[in-house]
Amino acid sequence: MNIANMDMCSGCGACFSACPKDAIKFQKDEYGREIPKIIEDKCISCNLCVRSCPINQQYFLPSEESDLCYALQAKDRDGIAGCASGGVATVLSRHVVQNLGVVFGCAFNENLDLQYIECETEEQIELLKGSKYAQSNLTNCYPHIKKRLQEGKKVLVIGLPCQIAGIKGYLSRDYENLITIDLICHGTPPITYLKEHVRHLSIKNIQNIKFRENGRFIFSIINKNGKEVYSAAAENDEYYYGFLKGISYRENCYHCPYATTKRVSDITLGDFWGLDHHRLTETYEGAISLAIINTQKGRAIFEEVKDYFVYEERDIEEAKSGNDQLQAPMNPNLDDREKFLKYYSRLGYDKAFRKTGLYQKKTMIKKIKLFLLKSSVGQWIRRLKR
Repeated sequence: MNIANMDMCSGCGACFSACPKDAIKFQKDEYGREIPKIIEDKCISCNLCVRSCPINQQYFLPSEESDLCYALQAKDRDGIAGCASGGVATVLSRHVVQNLGVVFGCAFNENLDLQYIECETEEQIELLKGSKYAQSNLTNCYPHIKKRLQEGKKVLVIGLPCQIAGIKGYLSRDYENLITIDLICHGTPPITYLKEHVRHLSIKNIQNIKFRENGRFIFSIINKNGKEVYSAAAENDEYYYGFLKGISYRENCYHCPYATTKRVSDITLGDFWGLDHHRLTETYEGAISLAIINTQKGRAIFEEVKDYFVYEERDIEEAKSGNDQLQAPMNPNLDDREKFLKYYSRLGYDKAFRKTGLYQKKTMIKKIKLFLLKSSVGQWIRRLKR
């Protein structure tokens, strides 16, 4: 029995969690993707996996596009330190736990796995801050989400659109006390790629990884003593540059049905890249978020928290103009994508990336320049310039 078209599988894990007989396991394919596979001698043909899969439910996409959106930023700048953009998800999360609800979001664990966790306190919410450009694992949290909903708690889930669709498939019904936030997504590399890259860098005892720093695309690794032990601009790092240029995603990402203004959640969040700053009516400091309000539940919770933000309504076309993934999936350089896949299964992430034109035209040259600048010759030249 086939669950669905595996070329479109996002790895959301709804089928895995819906199975009553543990008859589904995830297996890595030759490109490092986790793909669900049915264990035939355990399967009882209940079809719960098929019914829970978003692929078989037209991805739970609404018929109408969303058109209500805001430019916004949290007023409490100190309280959102460490957030990638305007701090909207953090403010909403705090609001939920302050009202005795729970929040589910992803954080790195000690094994560098990006796992979903349940947060009941503001201290736990700190673990969710920041962008995480790798695939996270939601599977263990599906039953906990359902349990909290059945207990009557307010539940906020923050995830990628495909993960929110997975939750809808797993639950198979709507809950008034469930609030969903999806993030505008460019695509997700398998977590295997990130772990391979970190091993290639020979860095151990890692506490956290960051992908944004003061609005810049910086890849940073923090050790268990809280010390930054690695830092590189995106174009100088093999993993980060491969992500930004879109050659390392799961195959389904290149055909993503969620790259549209028809959104699967109550609220959609992202950076407001297309914002015309000259036409802003409010005063902002630093990065500004985009929030698209998709449902009545989304409107209701925004009304509850809007006083925590500097905000103003904007046109959805302005939001689309700077966020390509509200219009179409990522379209990478196909030669680089094919070269990466050709070499990955034999060479691993870093060496496969170095076979691409991306590396040879940009990253390698940047690394050589950086090395020379740090060398004794480079320091002597800088002294001469001063």
